[in-house]
Amino acid sequence: MYIGSKSSRLTMTSKFAALLLFLLAAIFPVHIKPDMVRYGNVHKFDPSKKDKVGVVDSKKVYMNISSYQRIIKEKIEKGSALHTQLLAAATTVYKKCIFKVGKSHYVLIVEKGGVKDYPTTNVTEQCIEAL
Repeated sequence: MYIGSKSSRLTMTSKFAALLLFLLAAIFPVHIKPDMVRYGNVHKFDPSKKDKVGVVDSKKVYMNISSYQRIIKEKIEKGSALHTQLLAAATTVYKKCIFKVGKSHYVLIVEKGGVKDYPTTNVTEQCIEAL
């Protein structure tokens, strides 16, 4: 049984929540969204080894791929066979350039906004040059 007012219970709960968040941040200081990883394996990433992490703006990379440019320029209908074919070709080119940049220097390449509390390098221009 808890003795005290409802407001004191809320204060204790909020203090506990703040302490819990602080402890979790101390234990897990690096935040990487696994669904935003474009190259590498997030489970093999070790921040204590100072692994290099790149971030990429995939939309900017896609905008420099000729098959994707054709989709935009010709306003090819989404879901059509041609759209599917061109998008698949663009994705193949994208994956090759991400792999080329990643294997040269980076343990992970993550979509822009997918990494917090860890130093990163923007590799978008390197990926565009690798096209």
